[in-house]
Formats: sequence, structure tokens, C-alpha cells
Amino acid sequence: MIKSGDNILVRELAKIVSDEGVTIGERRLYARLREWGYICKNSTEPTQRAMNQNYFVVQVGTIKTPYGIKETKTTKVTPKGQIRIVERILEENKIEN
Repeated sequence: MIKSGDNILVRELAKIVSDEGVTIGERRLYARLREWGYICKNSTEPTQRAMNQNYFVVQVGTIKTPYGIKETKTTKVTPKGQIRIVERILEENKIEN
């Protein structure tokens, strides 16, 4: 199930879930994560609850633009989060079928 011992992007997690037999893209996965309260509404940042459970980490970086330096935040899923999210999606998919 886990294909990475490292933090991965939500986009990559969607591909792992698809490999498990549940067709889901990045956008639908984000929608599901928002539904469960793991990701903030109208954002890609994790909720404090999800951060406390160690499901996500936020990687902060900077980009130099013509207008100055801009801070970027990238949400990544931890291995613990990957396991929990994939299990929960498979559980829900089993119930639906």
C-alpha cells in the first residue's frame, strides 16, 4: 500500500489511491479531505486537527519574483496520513458498493 517512506503531495496520494482500485483525482481527493475536516475550506492548508494527528506537514519556501520575495506553502501528506487516508477511502468505497 505505502509506496513512499517520505512525505508526498496530495496529487501523488491520489495516484496511489487509484492504484488501489478507487478512481479519484487530486480535486476529488481534496474535496473528500475537506469533507473529513483534514483540509481547511477554500484552501489547501491542513486543519490544526490534521496537523496534530501528524497526517500532514506544510513545507515553506520562497520564490524570488520581479515584485520581491514571495513565500510559498506546500501541503504534503506524511506516511501516517497516507495510510489513514487510503484506508478510509477504501472503507467508504466498500460501503458504497
